[in-house]
Amino acid sequence: MSTISRRRLLQISGSIGAGLAMPAVLSRAAFAADAFASKPVTILCHTAPGSAADTYARQVAAALEPEIGQTVVVENRVGGNGMVQMAALKSAKPDGNTLGVNTISHLSILHGAGAGTFAESDFSWVVRVQTEGFFTVVRTDAPWQTLGDFVQAARTASPLLNIGGQGAPGSAHNIHINMLAQAGGFKFNWIPFPGGMEHLTALLGGSIEATSNNPQTVVQFNEAGRLRLLGFQGAERNPSFPDVPTYREAGFDVDPSWQQVRGLIGPAGIPEELQQRIAEALRNATEKSETWQKYMALSSLSPGYMGPAEYRDYITRQSQVTLDWMKKLGLA
Repeated sequence: MSTISRRRLLQISGSIGAGLAMPAVLSRAAFAADAFASKPVTILCHTAPGSAADTYARQVAAALEPEIGQTVVVENRVGGNGMVQMAALKSAKPDGNTLGVNTISHLSILHGAGAGTFAESDFSWVVRVQTEGFFTVVRTDAPWQTLGDFVQAARTASPLLNIGGQGAPGSAHNIHINMLAQAGGFKFNWIPFPGGMEHLTALLGGSIEATSNNPQTVVQFNEAGRLRLLGFQGAERNPSFPDVPTYREAGFDVDPSWQQVRGLIGPAGIPEELQQRIAEALRNATEKSETWQKYMALSSLSPGYMGPAEYRDYITRQSQVTLDWMKKLGLA
């Protein structure tokens, strides 16, 4: 599929989602009595408009509106590497009407800059919706054809190579590159950005040499021939990028389980039954939405549904991995 047609299809998908969300089309009597929302729902996003997390939030909103019969509004609360959003979410009423996007980087906040201000128990970890692996990405005119070439150059680079990604040291993207650096035996300068598009712009402009990025952010630029994907951190190759080897295939023993995740969280105290209703409403909404399915396919995302109990257990495990890495980096 060409870049132009992909963009056009995404525009069409957005239009379909907006149409589905029209309250006039649906009668309140048509909704199940246990629908969780009795008034408009707000989803707080911690990253800038146009970022992967922001796109996810808006797709969630479009899918969820016809399911619950309420307007779902996305608000970008950017700042403090996620802490502005987390502070607003922590202080919200636990009634399910204020939710927040969460990614794996929220765990870095809990163990880093937000330690003592936020704890895992301050939030209800309601539902995991999708997962996404990480790529190491360079420009097509970069001198490195393979991940091995890049790592070899990084080992001897003086000054160190500038590698960018979303979030401060200790973020999910930063830990991803540190995992590769440990396996490859190199050091680097980390250049933080508030969203995926910002560090791609910096890469294409030549101010950094490489980025840690995800499939949905790079897919259009890769199709346009502007990027080279050197390797993928996953147990298997990403089906949308079958020619890109995994790190282990390239000879670097990097934990393939470290992935970006996106879900919804709320303030602590949301009743378990209500959390379950929110999770089920979102699962039903995304399964029924053609727009959501197109978004997932076009963005090369993987479904990863987990309800409240399973997601809490997952978060606890990943929180420990995050803490271990932040200690290695001297950040916790």
